[in-house]
Amino acid sequence: MSKQLSNNSPISFCDSLHGDVPAEAPVNTRSAPPDSGYTVLERSGFLRGVSFNGPNGPYKCSRQVCRVPPNAVYSVQACKDISNEELYPANEIDAAYVHMGWPVPSALPARPWEVMNPVPKATSGQSNWISRRMVVHKWTVSLRKEDLAPVEDFAKAVYETFKEPSVVDQIEALRGVFAAWGEMVPIAAVIGCSLAATGTLGSKQTLTGDSATFRPSDRGPDQGGYPELFSASGFNAWLTSAVNTDNAVTWEVQRICRLFSPSNMILRSPAVGSQISFGFDGAALGVKDIKQINVWQNGAVVQDISIVYIDGSVTGPYGFGLTPTNRMSDSFVLGRGEFITDVFVWAIPSGINAMQFAKNTCQLSPRYGIQNGAGDPSISNAGGNALLGLSGSCNTTSVLQIQKRPVPGPLTLLLLQQQARPQSVVEYMELKKNTSQHDPQNLLKGANIYEIAKGRSLSFTRSLTLQKQGDFTFRQAVWRGDVKSDECRTIATASIGSASAPIFNDYRFLCDPPTSYISQIRFRNTAQVVAGFQVTYSSKRDGTVVSQDTPIRGTDAGARDTWTLGEGEFINQVRGKATATAVYQLEFVTNKGNTKKIGQDAGDAFTVAPPNKDMVLYYLLGKSAGYMQTMTFVWGAPPV
Repeated sequence: MSKQLSNNSPISFCDSLHGDVPAEAPVNTRSAPPDSGYTVLERSGFLRGVSFNGPNGPYKCSRQVCRVPPNAVYSVQACKDISNEELYPANEIDAAYVHMGWPVPSALPARPWEVMNPVPKATSGQSNWISRRMVVHKWTVSLRKEDLAPVEDFAKAVYETFKEPSVVDQIEALRGVFAAWGEMVPIAAVIGCSLAATGTLGSKQTLTGDSATFRPSDRGPDQGGYPELFSASGFNAWLTSAVNTDNAVTWEVQRICRLFSPSNMILRSPAVGSQISFGFDGAALGVKDIKQINVWQNGAVVQDISIVYIDGSVTGPYGFGLTPTNRMSDSFVLGRGEFITDVFVWAIPSGINAMQFAKNTCQLSPRYGIQNGAGDPSISNAGGNALLGLSGSCNTTSVLQIQKRPVPGPLTLLLLQQQARPQSVVEYMELKKNTSQHDPQNLLKGANIYEIAKGRSLSFTRSLTLQKQGDFTFRQAVWRGDVKSDECRTIATASIGSASAPIFNDYRFLCDPPTSYISQIRFRNTAQVVAGFQVTYSSKRDGTVVSQDTPIRGTDAGARDTWTLGEGEFINQVRGKATATAVYQLEFVTNKGNTKKIGQDAGDAFTVAPPNKDMVLYYLLGKSAGYMQTMTFVWGAPPV
């Protein structure tokens, strides 16, 4: 192999280095300038953004995107260590990244916008390239992502993007921000120096344990690049310079060992239904707009599903729908600017009985699957983000499991509030000494500013999972983070009862979900099981109150009464009595201390309240026939 380091070089290097590193390793637990630790961060450009769009690989932007607050805990520590690495680049670009200390492009996590605009990977006919790199560790830097705060100019630049009139314009404005400020910034690094070489192996050569691989003692000098570095005189000169810590301003990024990307930031909530692994990925086609959802169902279960995207690409069907004679039952079509914000699933321990989708326009799809039956509803709205796809596994007949995987939503809400700190960071890096005397500002090629200072990302995916053992099994509904319904309300649910009866879902009566609230309840006023139950939902549109009544739930006869809530009055607790098959009594408690009790004193007592004290009763789901049999209370943030 050409340009191979001598196998005794690391020993000489280590011996020369030992006397040059401080014996005491200072550790800073504050960021107060002008301590030496903070100076290292400032002089190295550690807190500047890095972009990947240049033709020559990663480059550091000129602007510092974050700072270390005075109360931050961080460590800048002297060390002495040596590591030797052997890497196998696939092509010229891979080799260039290896020499710059970065993972090869194919191993880099998704960067902002990349999932929407995939960058083609360069190819090469070379398949036997190999790189060897020796790294000397001089200092370690470790920051907690929670202790990074955005600089004021960066915060202002991001805020300005949200003044754009549409989501598309906001995204384009954010592209400009990340182009100027970079895509990543580091939080942990090793500063030092390195020596790297790349060559090719013969058809029967291996690097380790093959004497033919190593350079013969009588071979002349290698040519190209800096061949003198690999001669004795050249290496000694480099070594002398390497152990000189006075020229730290010439150090730059040497190696990024680990990165974490927003596309990997997926949180999983408990699954609903039966448990089995999944075999297809709803995000495999990248971020796309959904045109329609095709469903196969038989009135008892969801048998299969397929998603058609605007660009013509299709995922599914996966099992039942693949048989030509099994005709599709329905298509839920989305218009321009429409997307799915909510998914409702009715499940029992052995599987999924029904599914229903809601658009950002409040339009509700038909309920696919069972119309009268068992199963508690499970709701996912992923913070208002748009549904991207469904992941899971399949067999031949129906859905058995659903699992929601909500992830923090896009940049809008928590950005720059310094909560939920960056999850996408380069967690370990090494810096090398710049033997070429490059611009000393080009030092750090780091982690993700896209996540620093915000906690939410436009390239996050979120997911929801469905499964069934022996049949069609969704295991994941994936949500995109770059398209979001504004002012989406956080929700939580609580259910009572477990009967099999006709299902109802009040979501379709909300008019305008962000501003919707319960303004009135009608009910049978006799001392009997709850029936004649009807809710009025009101919303404000352009200053005008718009109201819509639900159908009557529980058709048994009896005199009815009306309870009207005052302005600014919301239900924040529900007490009552019920059995598995009937709701006998309901007592509503409001934020103003008022109560309303209806029904009869029978059954087992229950109390339900929202998990957060500022949440209110948003809307209801349940099952009813002659009387109310089950109820699901959906709590939400107060109307905007």
